[in-house]
Amino acid sequence: MKKRYLLVCLALIISITGFDMVAPKSSAQAKGLSVTYLNLTDTTRSTSRVTLNSGEKLRYYVNVYRGDIQFAIFKNGVMYSTGRVGPGVYQDIVSGAGPGEYSLRLYCGTRDAMKTGCSVPSASIEAY
Repeated sequence: MKKRYLLVCLALIISITGFDMVAPKSSAQAKGLSVTYLNLTDTTRSTSRVTLNSGEKLRYYVNVYRGDIQFAIFKNGVMYSTGRVGPGVYQDIVSGAGPGEYSLRLYCGTRDAMKTGCSVPSASIEAY
C-alpha cells in the first residue's frame, strides 16, 4: 500500500512539473503531444488539438487516480470515440484515425451527469 501511494505521488509530481513544459500555450497545436489533467474540483477538461497527417498514428493516455470518468476523442471538433474507465492507467492507439485535428476531453462521471471528485493526474493525446 505504501509503495503504491509513493508511486502515485511520484507520478503526480512528474505530471505536474512536466505539464508546464509540454502544455500548449495556444488553443491549437500544430502537431505532436497535448496534455491535460483533472483536479478533484473539476467536472471536465480538454487537451488542445493535435494534427494527425496521412500515415501517422494517434494514441491516447489516461491515468485515473480516483473516480470513474468518461473520455471522448474529438476529430475536427466532432465527437469521434468515447470510453468509460475507473482507476488505472489506460493507453491505446486509436484505430482507423485518419488525417484531421484531434483532442481528448475528460468528464468526471459521464458527459450527461458530470460531477466533481475525480482525480486524473495526467492524460494526453499524441500524433506520431
